[in-house]
Amino acid sequence: MKRPSEYPNVPYAAFVDGLGPSVDQGYLNGTEEGLADVIGSLWGRSVTIVADEFTELTYPTSVRGKLDSWITTNTNSNWRTPTGANQHGILGVFAVAAGAATHLLQDALYGIGTVDFTVSMRVALDDRASLDTLAALGWFGGLRDGGAFPPSDAMFVAGNDSPNWQVKIGAVLSNTGVPIVDGRFYDLQIARISLTAYVYIDGALVGTQAYPDNLLNVNRQLQFTSPAMPINKGYAVDYFRLGIMR
Repeated sequence: MKRPSEYPNVPYAAFVDGLGPSVDQGYLNGTEEGLADVIGSLWGRSVTIVADEFTELTYPTSVRGKLDSWITTNTNSNWRTPTGANQHGILGVFAVAAGAATHLLQDALYGIGTVDFTVSMRVALDDRASLDTLAALGWFGGLRDGGAFPPSDAMFVAGNDSPNWQVKIGAVLSNTGVPIVDGRFYDLQIARISLTAYVYIDGALVGTQAYPDNLLNVNRQLQFTSPAMPINKGYAVDYFRLGIMR
């Protein structure tokens, strides 16, 4: 058993291919760092890990996992029946009646500062063409720092005026080139490492950008806005996770 004083962790050795264990250094080094993050998070010494899997069968009023239903205009959210393998608890967010709709989920504030973090989610959009525009942030998911000026984001965005996933880092919105297929789940991840943001979709790197922003009033948010969403349409989320170095 490791003592809390041993975290944050410093690797005691770096492995080199062909010397010592006949295992790739990428695996050994990555595994060593990953285990240190997980164990350190249990002691609250090196990492904070926040995870929502949406496996609840029933939800308290306005609460979805660790998220609060902040805005619910012609919308609701509840568990959704899986339609395929690798769907482990799904939260569906949807319009109650056809028409204009807005729904926002968010959690508590994090003072991240300039340290490394990773935010990740598994999301399926029901009807991208019925969302609002990209400029109006038709759908977005990730981190928002509303306390910064100008506000700073690390999130994915979708709208009715582009067929592709967009990513917003800081104040810059970029096209990932990855098309959105309605009803298909995508693993969306943004990792900031040494003040550079790395953007992944389904495990493939789709963009990098300098991201030195000092993030002091950050929370996880998921929102969709539509001028005319069909009834029972919106989006689904399978998981929503955040890891922050301390």
